[in-house]
Amino acid sequence: MSASARRGRPPVPHATHRKLADTLRQRIIKGEWTPGAVIPSIRTLAAEFSAGRRAVGLAIDKLKEEGRLGLTPQRRLVVRAGEVSYGMAGQLVLFVIGDPLQHMTNDLVFQGVLAGCGELKAPVAIAHDARLRDHLPDELLALPLRGVLIYGQVKIPTLKRYQKLGIPVVIVDRPVDDVKLHVVAVDNRPSFSDAVRRLVKLGHKRIALVRYVSMGLLDIDADSKERQQGFSAAMREAGLDYKSAIFNSFSSELDESLGVKALLDARPRFTAVLCVDPPKAALVEKMAKARGLKIPKDLSLVMMQAKTSSGMRISGPCVDFMQLGKVAVHLLKQPARPAQRVRVAAEWFEGETIGPPS
Repeated sequence: MSASARRGRPPVPHATHRKLADTLRQRIIKGEWTPGAVIPSIRTLAAEFSAGRRAVGLAIDKLKEEGRLGLTPQRRLVVRAGEVSYGMAGQLVLFVIGDPLQHMTNDLVFQGVLAGCGELKAPVAIAHDARLRDHLPDELLALPLRGVLIYGQVKIPTLKRYQKLGIPVVIVDRPVDDVKLHVVAVDNRPSFSDAVRRLVKLGHKRIALVRYVSMGLLDIDADSKERQQGFSAAMREAGLDYKSAIFNSFSSELDESLGVKALLDARPRFTAVLCVDPPKAALVEKMAKARGLKIPKDLSLVMMQAKTSSGMRISGPCVDFMQLGKVAVHLLKQPARPAQRVRVAAEWFEGETIGPPS
């Protein structure tokens, strides 16, 4: 028989692993294995049924697909509870958010994730709590999941615990290099290098950067680190001072005000400032105007922002964050390994806030 004929033949209904799957399924249905019970190891089942370990493994995989069996975060194989989950088995996406709820209002990444799950016909379960920065949602991870999306301020040691799940896990909109998980993030470095070059071309020599320090992570925000790298590289390229041109901002308005105050008090005066996100740009603009500075006559303003259809005014690199969310969801179609790194490019938006230095 030819290889092509063998590949095309119908499955044998009485293959060993199908018989085993039927037997194990009946144990669950009849209550011999109750919900939450840890089932015997593959080696033990192989010995009980005088079968090969591969056949037992295939039988277990079949029951996992049906949602009858699943792995706990501790890698134990257990019986799932109830029939409701069976229709979603292997399709449910867990969306873990480690930031306060107010930051999710009208969020484009969030909308993109929902749209992407709609394209995959995958239902979504949302776990939302600041405590998730340090802890895994173990009860939800015990469900028969297609994969996990992680969004917001989740600490690196916690992210490394997700590596052990054995299912696709995607970090959304945060560049992380030292974990073996899929990552979708903005292409930060070239975006901010390009912004600096545009300002230098206009004649600016005193250019500052306002970066974000996350109080939740007690560290500089990962995107800010990369945007700073792009800023510093372009400043070095132009022969300009960058080491004394970087200012911190924090979560509270008071702390942010202190950082921006130092920027505006600096002499010689900065003629342009790059902000890592819209809240920082809004604060710089507010405090600059309070001092009688006009934008862009006295101070050019650039920020990283979302690409939208209306309301855009401030110059800077723009990102389609809704598309980024969709890309993250579609990465769940890939195996958990090898971990993939995907970058979403930004496009320059020429707004009303930059001009030659006065």
